[in-house]
Amino acid sequence: MRFSLTTTLTALLLAAVPAFAQNVLIESPTSGTTVKAGSEITVDVARPDFLSSSVEVAVVIAMNSCPTGQCFPPDEVMGPLLYNGPYNPQWIPGVQEFQHQYFNVTVPDYIGTGLAQLNVWHVNLVGASNEPGTQYLNVSLNIVQ
Repeated sequence: MRFSLTTTLTALLLAAVPAFAQNVLIESPTSGTTVKAGSEITVDVARPDFLSSSVEVAVVIAMNSCPTGQCFPPDEVMGPLLYNGPYNPQWIPGVQEFQHQYFNVTVPDYIGTGLAQLNVWHVNLVGASNEPGTQYLNVSLNIVQ
């Protein structure tokens, strides 16, 4: 039996699809939003309807200042925690594409002005075997005083 590189890569990609298909996204705030230090913002972490089962474990929401204009990746630096706890998204009447959970968090009043990164770390268990899944997301924000 002979395998080509394309066949091997396709098989690996298809094996990884279930894990990637269990991802969430930050619906709001959107990248580039201006927020005031010390203010309350709503973070909407949305989850698409999955084909396989997924047990939601938690999300962590944090914010990291980027004073040099360069932000660290969220899997290296999350920043001060704004929320750390359960993730239990719900269907919103009239919105069938995604489930949503809204988190009201306070932007740290001591965070510097300028570029900042809102980071989300999502943890879940995927499929019948409860394969551990983890995902890091971020959006860039403009912080003003």
